[in-house]
Amino acid sequence: MLTATNLAKTYQTKQSNGFWRKSSRQQVAAVKDISLTLTPGKITGLLGINGAGKTTTIKMLSGLIQPDAGSISIDGVDGIKHYQQLKRRINMVTGGERNLYWRLTAQQNLEYFGALYGLTGKACRQRVQQLLAEVEQSSMCASEVAIICTSEFANMTSF
Repeated sequence: MLTATNLAKTYQTKQSNGFWRKSSRQQVAAVKDISLTLTPGKITGLLGINGAGKTTTIKMLSGLIQPDAGSISIDGVDGIKHYQQLKRRINMVTGGERNLYWRLTAQQNLEYFGALYGLTGKACRQRVQQLLAEVEQSSMCASEVAIICTSEFANMTSF
């Protein structure tokens, strides 16, 4: 079971004050005091308007970013202190164009995201080759993502 309690995340943004004036910084609260419990075997969705904090919440729950406040636990393990364990058990698959590096090859993207999940060197290269073989896309591994159909590449992004 995954439990999140009182999660919060803020970002600092710059706001232009005109051409000759210095820009000002502003704190933006992406997530304010969210608590939830996710149980195994159930599908959970987050609904909300653009800017409501859905993606930020999912990134915190999957260990990709650290919350500014609150706690996350998965089966009693502190997901903030032991975020690598969290990342091994939870995977985030998102859609859209912003989640891949279009100028990198498919193989380079997979190696990059594998490194984010703690895979390095030979282990990472072997896992990438295994994934490409599983989805029968080994021939595309040298192609830039920009020329590969997004839906085909999305099938390859599960570590």
